[in-house]
Amino acid sequence: MALSPSELFGQAVGHHMAGRLAEAARLYRALLDACPGLEPPARNLFRLRHDLMARAGERWRAGDPAAAIGLLSGVAAALPDDAGLRHELGALRLAAGDPAGAERAFARAGALNPADASRAFALGSARLAGGDSVGAEILFRRAHLLAPELAEAFGNRGMLAQAAGRAAMAVTLQRRAAALQPGGAGHHYNLAVALATLGRHGEALSGYERALRLDPGDGRARLNRALTRLRLGDLPGGWTLWAEAGAERFPGVPPWAGEPLEGRRILLHAVEGNGDTLQCVRYAPLVAARGGRVVLEVQPGLVALLRGMDGVEAVVAQGEIQREGVPPVDCRAAIMDLPRLFATTLDSIPPVPRLAVDPERAAAWRGWLDGLPAPAGCLRVGLAWAGDPRPQDPDAHAMDAVRSLPLVRLAPLGALGSAAAGRVRFISLQKGAGAAQAADPPVGMVLHDPAAALHDFADTAALIDGLDLVITVDTAVAHLAGTLGKPVWVLSRFNGCWRWLDGREDSPWYPSLRLFVQPNPGNWDSVVARVADRLRALVG
Repeated sequence: MALSPSELFGQAVGHHMAGRLAEAARLYRALLDACPGLEPPARNLFRLRHDLMARAGERWRAGDPAAAIGLLSGVAAALPDDAGLRHELGALRLAAGDPAGAERAFARAGALNPADASRAFALGSARLAGGDSVGAEILFRRAHLLAPELAEAFGNRGMLAQAAGRAAMAVTLQRRAAALQPGGAGHHYNLAVALATLGRHGEALSGYERALRLDPGDGRARLNRALTRLRLGDLPGGWTLWAEAGAERFPGVPPWAGEPLEGRRILLHAVEGNGDTLQCVRYAPLVAARGGRVVLEVQPGLVALLRGMDGVEAVVAQGEIQREGVPPVDCRAAIMDLPRLFATTLDSIPPVPRLAVDPERAAAWRGWLDGLPAPAGCLRVGLAWAGDPRPQDPDAHAMDAVRSLPLVRLAPLGALGSAAAGRVRFISLQKGAGAAQAADPPVGMVLHDPAAALHDFADTAALIDGLDLVITVDTAVAHLAGTLGKPVWVLSRFNGCWRWLDGREDSPWYPSLRLFVQPNPGNWDSVVARVADRLRALVG
């Protein structure tokens, strides 16, 4: 027997009170379809949606995104014409890393309300997260047509332009987004990033500072502000802004503030990449000179290289500081925080440390080099053309895409090492990403590849010890060669790393290093041509 409206309403309320929101929504909706003028189910349905959002938010904050999405999905299925629920569901799926699911939800919300610019913008965001930048651009333009003053659409179009290498267009779009929404910290941050890409670092610094005034907790803006200060030569200001990282790994070990250590044992720990550690490990002897017994915790590939360094009592790999046999420490400091603790300026950068190249490894590599077919006086040149892409870190991945280049782009160097000329022998120092390219060098390039025998940085250092020159993109190989005092030429992107400063071809960190910087973004041909000319002059 069919139930009366009052009985259906009672069942709906029972489901609602019991937390069965999807079933309650279905019954409320059925009542409204059958009796459009009934106020109680409409009022309760409104309350149900409020309860749903609150409960989903609680689940999300508790670290259970699947439960939050499940709640919304169930009610959305019971209310197929509710565009707002579909939009919220899409936002949760996008935040949970499900761009395909977000796209389906946003597409349904947009179909229910095609004139709503926010729906087109959200669908574009999902397309962008799924890798469809062309589809995203079309939808952001549609959002513009529906709402010409939508700041988010300008901002996302600016990020698309930035990713496509159109930095000038990105500046125009991000500036418009910031003007439309001056309180939006993200717009000012993205504008600063675009300005930095064009080499306008003074303006970028102002942008990062404004973003931080609006959102003091923005870690990206805080880091980029510090790096920009360093790039502009303000080392004390930049290092002061550099927040020490990794402290949470050693909660029971107090930080060192630079005071005399008086025999205390101090842990100097790595927090960034291999190159950063090589750049700043030069401070370890200075820490020892303040009375410290120094323990280094560094990346595994650097352990053998740094053992025996002046003033260092022990060297362990990251994660091994608690293992048996490692002496307990009294205080700690991040290796990258040492320039701040020593109040470093451009005029007080410590000299490169003395790293002892393992004599047996060096002798073995010299024997290998001597066995290569080459005429007397042939120049031995090491090559590295790619960094670590780090696909798990979107910002680092994007940076690597512009600092690395395929080996084939070094073809102009090949003529100098061809069988006919024979004046240069190229040795691959490439590991990891890009290493497989050594098997197929550019036409005319004689490239010897010993990479399979390079097990750590101590091996690479021993090989570099027998070379005449290293040519590399901005990666750890540059720091290693510079630390060893070997002539090193760095192929640098237009908006190069902060540590190389602006407008310089030399480096106060490494006297043997020379920079070859792109004259404009993406212009590797000009860089390689200059390197080829300089190399040709060396070999006569």
